[in-house]
Amino acid sequence: RSCLSRWGNLSAVISCLYVGLAPIFLPRSSAGWFDTDILNLLFPLLIVWTYLIAYEKANLKSAVVYVCFSAFWLGVFCLTWINWWFIFCIIVLYEIVSLAGLLFGCLWGKKEAPALFKRHFLFLGCFLIFSFLWIIIFSGPGPFFDIFNSISRSINLNKPLANLVWPNIYSTVDELRKPSFYEIINQAGGMPLFVPGVCCILLLFWRHLRNQKCTVFESGLRPILFLWFAAMFFASSRGIRFVMFMLIPLGISLGWIINEAYVHLGAIKRYLRNIPLIICVVLCVKMLDNGARSAEKLSPLMNDTYYKMLTAIKERTPPESIINSWWDLGDWYKAVSRRRVIIDGQSQNVPQTYWMARALLSDNEEEAIRILKMLDNGGNRAFELMNAYFHDPLKAVFVLNKILSSSPKETQELMLRLFPRPLALRLTELILSKPKAEAYFVADYNIKNIIRSISFIGNWDFKKSYLAYHINSISKPEMTRRLSEFIRDGRQIESLYRQAELVPKDGLGKWASSSWRFRSDLVKGRKTDGIVLFDNGLVYDTKKQEVFLHPSEYGEYKIPESLFFLENNVLKEIVYPRHDLDYSVLILNNQDGFQAILLDTQLAKSLFVRLYFLNGTGLKHFRPFMEERSGDGYIRVFQINWE
Repeated sequence: RSCLSRWGNLSAVISCLYVGLAPIFLPRSSAGWFDTDILNLLFPLLIVWTYLIAYEKANLKSAVVYVCFSAFWLGVFCLTWINWWFIFCIIVLYEIVSLAGLLFGCLWGKKEAPALFKRHFLFLGCFLIFSFLWIIIFSGPGPFFDIFNSISRSINLNKPLANLVWPNIYSTVDELRKPSFYEIINQAGGMPLFVPGVCCILLLFWRHLRNQKCTVFESGLRPILFLWFAAMFFASSRGIRFVMFMLIPLGISLGWIINEAYVHLGAIKRYLRNIPLIICVVLCVKMLDNGARSAEKLSPLMNDTYYKMLTAIKERTPPESIINSWWDLGDWYKAVSRRRVIIDGQSQNVPQTYWMARALLSDNEEEAIRILKMLDNGGNRAFELMNAYFHDPLKAVFVLNKILSSSPKETQELMLRLFPRPLALRLTELILSKPKAEAYFVADYNIKNIIRSISFIGNWDFKKSYLAYHINSISKPEMTRRLSEFIRDGRQIESLYRQAELVPKDGLGKWASSSWRFRSDLVKGRKTDGIVLFDNGLVYDTKKQEVFLHPSEYGEYKIPESLFFLENNVLKEIVYPRHDLDYSVLILNNQDGFQAILLDTQLAKSLFVRLYFLNGTGLKHFRPFMEERSGDGYIRVFQINWE
């Protein structure tokens, strides 16, 4: 509607189709997508539009009202999204550059514009004041005072080593990965749309630099669109998701210029306006094709099976229950099941995510249950109390890890030795006491599909991360002294230091952890005379307990590192000393017959594998509660027995 009222029908059609049918946006605006991306495009547009309308008002009071209205939308935007500040910074930067240009013209260009200078200065001041007030009203003062830290976090978005102690969870999120230049173009609509859009933005900005005649509104919109696009193009190079935020300036600029060409050429010769009309039709066909291709691949993230499970959880569990699972579906449990969660999409980059990953990867059920007790009792409160006492996050996390891997008796003795009695009792309550609310654990196919990212977080090595974080700021003797508090073997410290020196600077974050993965999907087998043949070339001798793999690329049988299978409800491992492969095989024999999956050896022992593939068989603290099959995967819910 805004483009329609300003520049006409062609502008409105092109802008709307460009944004609405873009490959990056269409899937995220459909039913079943649990995010606020539509609001993330709407509010910045409202903020800019109402701010620039203020410059059209001759009456100063009316203008200030519109500035206040723009700040109001900023306050609402801050309430809905953590990165609200990007459009705030663009407007402030626009005003600073405008004031600097006017001042330069006054001092050196002999161009006096005191009224315009005062107007820019007044609007900037009012925008800052009103923004601060509206943000306080909606969200408190925290977001405004944290703006510089938020910018810093965004710059380090993809770096695993962005924090002093904890892993950066955002570095493992697929939609925040660094894309290639061609991927950015394709997600923004493809070369036939992206290049003309960029050319239109540059043309509008060039007109602004040359002070070509236009309305007051357009005079402000030209540089803002350029700044908006430039900022979001840089952000897109850091994370593929941010391509979506380039759509508004690209769509508006493309529609604006084509509509201008239609009017201008039509004024010269009536038939010439057919040229921009033809261009418009071609571009619209491309946009519609983009939309059709995206729609073909589109399906709701929440399928009927999951909705049925979420509804069953709501009906069969107490209202105060807590759902323990990975963060990516936390919003589903809150919205449909109406149950509390440990972590969700809004709180993913917190220490609780590391602890949940540790629990999923743990090969010790007692350790995993202590981690879950700590999370259900107080989130990350145990670490916070230790850190407040030690004033040393590295020491606090090492002590907490030591406590979580110890027996209850050793834990109590250790805490009484390290902390004052009141603090030790409080920590004991957080880590060892039974949570008041009933708790459930969900192991589903989503976790299986992203286990590499989860294992990177759960395998985070705090010694390596501390060394990597400080290797260029702390001397080697001081680093050795510091690490010797946690590593008794001096040779190990020397080895870690040498490794860190050899690793490229941009690779230190990955060096601080390791990933585990499934090497295949779950495949079925057919038993004949004691030999089970699987669809992926795996051969299992049930009598000799031997297993061989005959993939087509090897040309000969290969022996895995070990074999895992259930025997009398106990997970057994047979290690093959003369193995050819660096991973293991897990054999299942249940009502579906024989099945097998190739996976990293450490992963085969993890709590997640025990829950998801073995349905909690042999575990003491996890009782099967409900189960649904979704395609080739499972959604398994377990009731946690804290005793």
